[in-house]
Amino acid sequence: MPYRQVLFGLLLTTTFVSAQNPTPVPATTLCDTGLTPKSGTGTGCTTSTLVTPINPFDGGPIVDGNWDLAQPYPSASYTAAAPNPCSLATAYAAAPVNAPAGAYYNPDDHLSQWISPLGGNLTPPGWYIYRTAFQVAPASTGYLHYALITAGQYMADNETVAIYLEDPAGDSASCGPVASFNTGTGAFAAWNPFKITVPVIPATHAYMYFVVYNAYTVPLDEDPTALRVEFTSPAFYPY
Repeated sequence: MPYRQVLFGLLLTTTFVSAQNPTPVPATTLCDTGLTPKSGTGTGCTTSTLVTPINPFDGGPIVDGNWDLAQPYPSASYTAAAPNPCSLATAYAAAPVNAPAGAYYNPDDHLSQWISPLGGNLTPPGWYIYRTAFQVAPASTGYLHYALITAGQYMADNETVAIYLEDPAGDSASCGPVASFNTGTGAFAAWNPFKITVPVIPATHAYMYFVVYNAYTVPLDEDPTALRVEFTSPAFYPY
């Protein structure tokens, strides 16, 4: 767990005890992958549904309503170190919603779907950065700060190495890692849990990044890559 997150977790525990556990505000605009666009009325992802139809196995133009993918991709070679999304100068475009190989595609979940680059199976090895935007709620009466706390799970081909948060969006100085992983190159075969506890600024627009590694295979240009994310009860806790 990143140093910043550990220290904040300790501070947050003490603060919440002294504040007698104020009521959290649901983070309704932090969306799972593979959904239609979030509502602009404040209900956010709670009114979204799964994108349908989705692209066929070899890719297509149907995209996620809330998640983007850094362009051009991959963002770095498979031989390079993981890129830092906080300092990466790149454009983003909506991530396609695809059905990857049937062996690890779960169509019965009804909560999320895979997102991936165009091309389906024909994806170069290297580093891919996915991003989702969300809105932090206005300040709660009597409190000046929020902590975003959420559990969740992800699958990635081949693996997710880190989650970053940038708040406010566009301020690279505010950006940093909030979770890191060492799942090896088989994170697509089963769900992998994560938990995030990080300070956020009320009434701001923020970005969350997932850094995904697509490993080298033979032949070099025929290896799929994708990401699937589900958040569990994301909420802003006043303190």
